[in-house]
Amino acid sequence: MLAVLGLSGSTGGVSSQIQSLLGSAQTASIQAIQAEDAARRALENAKTEIRASFDGLVYEINAVPGQTTPGSSTGLSLGLDTGTTPVVTLYDDAHIRAVFQAGRTEAKKLEKGMIVEFMQDGQTYPGTILYKAGVATGGVSTGSSQADSLFNMAGSATSLAEPMLEIEFSVTGYRQGDLLIGFPIDARIRIATVDDTIMIPSEAMKKELGEYYVFVMDTDGILHKTFLETGIQSDTHAQVISGLQTGDRVVLNPSNSLVDGLRVREKTVSP
Repeated sequence: MLAVLGLSGSTGGVSSQIQSLLGSAQTASIQAIQAEDAARRALENAKTEIRASFDGLVYEINAVPGQTTPGSSTGLSLGLDTGTTPVVTLYDDAHIRAVFQAGRTEAKKLEKGMIVEFMQDGQTYPGTILYKAGVATGGVSTGSSQADSLFNMAGSATSLAEPMLEIEFSVTGYRQGDLLIGFPIDARIRIATVDDTIMIPSEAMKKELGEYYVFVMDTDGILHKTFLETGIQSDTHAQVISGLQTGDRVVLNPSNSLVDGLRVREKTVSP
């Protein structure tokens, strides 16, 4: 009786294992059929030829004829980070765009539609601002987390990088081949204009408690510290709203040793 019971238990265990193996084999067979069907559909829908919607420069090719690539659906790089390597990267040299990362000061002054003048290799090209991002990006220093940078600024040896706002420009008025794509290009933007105003070189101005001042020399060679109210400014000049009159002589690049009432002599510079 004991021998029969032991044989019966052993037979049941083998049967269960066989059923399990058969189930695994059936699952593997179904998966293989599904994989084959998916591969066949992918082959049928694969693009054997890639055509761009524009003429341009082929910058990079990441495949060879006959190779299957799992890239984007179009296979073209459109300047977006999709996490996959594009099959072909093209540059549209007939519609060049320039991109500028603006800090807070510059971003406040720039608006979509402003006229831009570009300069490269002695040539100038017109353009306009096409796009101004709504949110600045960046600003976290390398080697530290954002929380560490924000809450441990005083004790951290790593300084914060300023967030930047992306500005995109159109560039026009050029012939294909005139501009070297990928190189920096200088730009000049007119943010405001004034007529019949006094302008002063920025190098003549100093600042004290948030106010600009200059040293004006009178006819006797005496310096007078004169505070100014300024208007629009560029990198080289500033508009003077009040504080100076036409014909006033101011000191350029004033040193810290200059004081109000000091007698000086005007230096004649040879051309």
